[in-house]
Amino acid sequence: MKIGRVEISLLALPLWGLLLLWNDRNMILLLLSCAVVHEAGHFIAILLSGAKIECFRLGVTGASIRMGETLLSYRKEIWIYLSGGLCNLLYA
Repeated sequence: MKIGRVEISLLALPLWGLLLLWNDRNMILLLLSCAVVHEAGHFIAILLSGAKIECFRLGVTGASIRMGETLLSYRKEIWIYLSGGLCNLLYA
């Protein structure tokens, strides 16, 4: 299991900190936990499919995961795409 780079936007953490100060803390934490569960679903599905994660990027508007140049079957690709939403349904 090899994970490539992890990139964090310079504005992401300060802006999220300001959101926590100015808005309803519980709602922001709930939204962030849903986003973490969603991305974790994709992350786990990518690793289980045998693909490599090239880059995990955390930005102001959310997170993204870039896979390496691994050829996957359509079934595995669909599983990876759907896994984030399925994890959110299980989390609810």
